[in-house]
Amino acid sequence: GPAVAPTLGLSTDERPTVVPRVIGQKYISAVDALHDRYLNVGRVRFDSGIRTYADSVNAVVYQQDGLGQTRTYGSAVNLYLTLDPEKVPAE
Repeated sequence: GPAVAPTLGLSTDERPTVVPRVIGQKYISAVDALHDRYLNVGRVRFDSGIRTYADSVNAVVYQQDGLGQTRTYGSAVNLYLTLDPEKVPAE
């Protein structure tokens, strides 16, 4: 038969899920929260203050796409990360 190439998180299932707030979370926690809602990470952008791997590990999300919106399973959410606490909005 034909070869099958599975792709994590892509689904033909049109079930809805709500994009959770991940602002203020480190990358790994944000990814876990998105995956818990059957969402994928889209583009990840680091601001100019992120220069090293250690910086990227310690950075937090200061902006995200789709907060509170209803999306279908497998949709991508773009994340923007910083080390600057002034950029992270309060709840």
